[in-house]
Amino acid sequence: GVYKNMRHHGWQFDYVSARQLEEGALSGAKLLFLPRTECMSPAMAEAIRSFVENGGTLVADAEPGTRAMNLRPNGRALLNELFAGLKEGEVRPVGKGHVFLSGSLLQRGKWKETTTSDLVKSLVEKSKVNKGWSLQHSDGRLATGWELFTYKSGSATLLAIGARDSMFDAEPETYTLQLSVSSVVYDIRDRKKLGTGKRFELSLDPARPKILAALPVPMGTLVAELSATTNRAGDPLILKIQIQPAPDFMTTCYVELVVPNGRRLRHYARTAVLKNGQAEHVIPTALNDTGLHRVVVTETISGQQKELPIDLKYQESVASKHVVSRTEAFHRGATGAAMRVDDEGVLCAFLEINRIG
Repeated sequence: GVYKNMRHHGWQFDYVSARQLEEGALSGAKLLFLPRTECMSPAMAEAIRSFVENGGTLVADAEPGTRAMNLRPNGRALLNELFAGLKEGEVRPVGKGHVFLSGSLLQRGKWKETTTSDLVKSLVEKSKVNKGWSLQHSDGRLATGWELFTYKSGSATLLAIGARDSMFDAEPETYTLQLSVSSVVYDIRDRKKLGTGKRFELSLDPARPKILAALPVPMGTLVAELSATTNRAGDPLILKIQIQPAPDFMTTCYVELVVPNGRRLRHYARTAVLKNGQAEHVIPTALNDTGLHRVVVTETISGQQKELPIDLKYQESVASKHVVSRTEAFHRGATGAAMRVDDEGVLCAFLEINRIG
């Protein structure tokens, strides 16, 4: 019931475990739901009590803490002083916060009722919870057929929007995305900037989830350079990637190698993870990867792209020493290395040929 109500109104929330409660997970939180939380440790009870006294709102469907973590009954519920004598639907002020006993009002199956839906909305709004995101139809109604999931990394917020089962057969439609604070928003899958603001028009297709990124400032400039000491085929290429200025969140870049005929080599493609706005990436090359190649670097969030050309030269001395046919090596009875090449001329492996008899 609580989950569907929160999703119905577009609010975002986190789940917390017993250990997280004991370790201070309620710091900065404004609203806590305790669904069927019979088992509780003294440390959990103390953290929740402090949360309420300092201005938090606590909602429970029954008196919590009636049992210990090993399921043994407590002689007295650990939060008895908060809930004693409280009736279903009543709110009690405690310190700077409030305690609400929801009873059966928020149980599964009742979430669509107007009174229950309004109740959750009222609780959240009175707790001054930052709504963050909401998705609406053009007429202002909440778009309840969609799921919104948020992920935080530093100052960046990623938002995934996916259709619920009931929407899978629906046609694409334009919705309004409302933010609580002005942000720079990027469409990650389409690799484009949507703009800056609090309100955005989005065309959503139930068959294609949308992934957005909201940043407080525009993404910095992508800088990439090859620091290879040589341009000989077979030697690794060292790629240095930076975002300037460096963001306070982790981002990634997709690195590809394009051969002279324009084909992108999948087995060389990798994702480079940028921490503190920088990363160093090694690109292997084969002895017969010769000619004018291009290293293509694409920043994931903003879609910025850099192309770095490099002309790989044939290593004649190395090739003449090591590349012999497998048959010739056997005939000579020598220990050597043979290089097997596929139909497109891509190096597949080096095979050791050992002396026989």
